[in-house]
Amino acid sequence: MSSSKAIKSICVINGGGRLGRNILQSLVNIRENKSQLNISSNSSKSSQVDPSFKIFTFVTPDRKDTFNSEGFVKQLDGVTVERTDGLGRKELRDRFAKYDVLINATDFEKSYNEEEYESNVIEACFDGNVKRYIPADFTVDFNNFQNGECEKMEIRKRIRSLLEKNQSKMSFTSILNGVFLERLFDPFYKWKILNLEEQLVEYYGKDNSDKVPMIDFSLYPEVGQLCALTSTLLFDQTSNKTIPYVSQSYDMNELAEMLTNDLGHGKWKVKKIGTLKDLEKKIAERKSHRIQKMDENVDEEFAWDYLYAIFSEKGRLSQATSTEYQSIKDVVERFSSVISPLKGKEEMTPSVTSSGLERKDLFHKMVGDQQVDKETLTKMCSSAGCGYVQVATDSTSKIRPTGAPIKEGP
Repeated sequence: MSSSKAIKSICVINGGGRLGRNILQSLVNIRENKSQLNISSNSSKSSQVDPSFKIFTFVTPDRKDTFNSEGFVKQLDGVTVERTDGLGRKELRDRFAKYDVLINATDFEKSYNEEEYESNVIEACFDGNVKRYIPADFTVDFNNFQNGECEKMEIRKRIRSLLEKNQSKMSFTSILNGVFLERLFDPFYKWKILNLEEQLVEYYGKDNSDKVPMIDFSLYPEVGQLCALTSTLLFDQTSNKTIPYVSQSYDMNELAEMLTNDLGHGKWKVKKIGTLKDLEKKIAERKSHRIQKMDENVDEEFAWDYLYAIFSEKGRLSQATSTEYQSIKDVVERFSSVISPLKGKEEMTPSVTSSGLERKDLFHKMVGDQQVDKETLTKMCSSAGCGYVQVATDSTSKIRPTGAPIKEGP
């Protein structure tokens, strides 16, 4: 479903999250530099977006203070923050009625109420006549899994089914991006692949096979740009489509080699810590405990689901070589090439295909960003003798030196 009316308002749920922040930043960049981007050769498509479209974000009370304290947010001009606590479906419908596009950047990996919450959001979008919805997919290709094989993938399939059955009411764009590379360094997630203490790349392999699995990776800034572009300049081209987006794919040996070369903290090794059958047993055990209310640690049970989805390689993004996909990836790269000079050389985000110091900066930034204690990175580098020095940046010089402070909604 596309609309002849211009897109005038876009809302990001969980704009304070790691993906949400990048979506908001990209939306602001598009709004402020739309004339320079000139992405679509079809003027009717380009005019789908009001040049001064409004940007909103929903954050929960516990995220609001954190969100407003982020240095980059102070530079985002014209982003309205609203709250979602205590809102039922009717209240959500009334709020959503003023949005043309809703992007759900909620991180469900630590929660088991994913299906109930997102289904309620989608139904409220139907009731509020939202034109476009981007679901909180952002994972491997869940369509490749059989029923009963992986609970988390089944949830995503049911969410997709709800959207497909109601395309006449609201269009959607699903973005599948494999694994966020930044999350490998996150100390809070229990689906570990990197053992930072022992410098090991750990994996579960196929039974009776020493072949290491391959993983599709992406970066938050790139996926954030893609979300913003499909909501605006690529609105018509991405209606009711699934977009696979991969920055780079690595097997476990390549990942270890990359970390050895680009993190500079010594040699990383690869270790097989179990088989897919071991993961299946863990999934069944955790599911049984949760049903019997023996274990409240449900996020760990879902961690095994994610590891199974990743290491089985069934969720690989096989569509990534299609012509349509490549054209969209080209647009994202063109977007980056236009925006990066505007942000300044020191603020450019290196990709996983960058080389030299850019890659070193990228991997050190990933480690530093995921640590609670910001001195952890300095201590790690000092003990490893890698010689990396983190360059101090003035947060007031980022992106918009004259940007207005963030505005709070009612």
